[in-house]
Amino acid sequence: MFPGADQLESALSPGAPSLLAMHAPGAPEPRITLSAPLMDAALYKHIVIFGAEKRAALERAQNLSATEAPVRAVLNGAFVHWAA
Repeated sequence: MFPGADQLESALSPGAPSLLAMHAPGAPEPRITLSAPLMDAALYKHIVIFGAEKRAALERAQNLSATEAPVRAVLNGAFVHWAA
């Protein structure tokens, strides 16, 4: 899921299909993403981030809505792995 993507609301909705094609801002072609309900239902959730910029973005996401920061939809119970 990507902030500002054309199918983001659909990907976040409880009745979303498992996979969605969406156009992310700045991407030349559509991308395939798993829906939020499917990812959030995973037995184990691991989020891997690299660099200080991504870490700061993840910290900001904790205080935003899933529409503003889609990762927010799957943060509860997730294991976050960060590398500098």
